Amino acid sequence: MSRGSEVIIFHILHADELKLPDAQSGLFIDSESNHKLRLHIDDSRPAYELKLKQFLQGWTQACKSRGIDYNLVST
Repeated sequence: MSRGSEVIIFHILHADELKLPDAQSGLFIDSESNHKLRLHIDDSRPAYELKLKQFLQGWTQACKSRGIDYNLVST
């Protein structure tokens, strides 16, 4: 709670961000810089899933420690 208000975070991620697509390779484009990266998805999947898990756990813990409701939502 903050000054008597309830704070709620809705963290919106695309389904392909939560679980990499089932494809052998892909072209990933950064929406802010337009930087392009082509990679073999199966080779990158384990590291991506670990980093994503750590990232989401960080958000969950940070919000929880501040009394903020955290909601992960997939588009």
